[in-house]
Amino acid sequence: MRKRKTITTRNMKFTWDYLTGRSYVKGKGRRKKENVTPESIKKYNAKRAEIKLCALIDTNFTSMDWYLTFTFEDKVTFAEAKHHMQNMIKRMQRLYKKNGANLKYIYVVEGVNRVHFHMLINNAFPITTEIIENLWSHGYVDMRVYHGKAEDATALASYLLKETKTENPEKLEVFKRRWYASTNLEKPKESTKTLISNRWRDDIHVPDGYYLDKDSLVEGVNLEGYPYRFYRLIKLDPRRNRWKT
Repeated sequence: MRKRKTITTRNMKFTWDYLTGRSYVKGKGRRKKENVTPESIKKYNAKRAEIKLCALIDTNFTSMDWYLTFTFEDKVTFAEAKHHMQNMIKRMQRLYKKNGANLKYIYVVEGVNRVHFHMLINNAFPITTEIIENLWSHGYVDMRVYHGKAEDATALASYLLKETKTENPEKLEVFKRRWYASTNLEKPKESTKTLISNRWRDDIHVPDGYYLDKDSLVEGVNLEGYPYRFYRLIKLDPRRNRWKT
């Protein structure tokens, strides 16, 4: 049986086409499983994590939101860094509440010799680097505008997950997730449907108003040993006189 899972965000549609054990090949009976290697498992899980983070970013953060980097003046342990970040979030939440808003955030932790954080926050009221620096007394704050395009969400998700790859036992003990996010984030819209054909189509249907990100096309074997195909469709910007195929 062929399935299609679609995740829809502000600027994109993420599509997974995959086969299940109930799929049959004409004249050959039930489709056989393929060998699932450790490398293919790693690749599949990494792709899913990247898509999930990218979809979460694109659903919740828009142009003129903020991308922050928090560093430490002195060397700290991962446990100390987590404590400082938790307190920082509480101070930011109080600041937002004082200004009649709710803080939305996603952050990741990086570093081996020097721990630091990357964080996306919503721009709900006039805010400056000085305001954030006054809340963070442990080192340097870099504050940049997040531009909110599909390419920005894609590049940022890929960068953040690439930078967080580490086998450091201390980090894995303290930070058990790839990223952390506020509970008030909106979940991307997901839908799954069964397709009539049990064979892969050679073409990909691109609906009006979107174009195919050809670099996003990936084919492989899922954790059950059956083929999958992933691709991303990006919404065309009506303000630009640019149509991609």
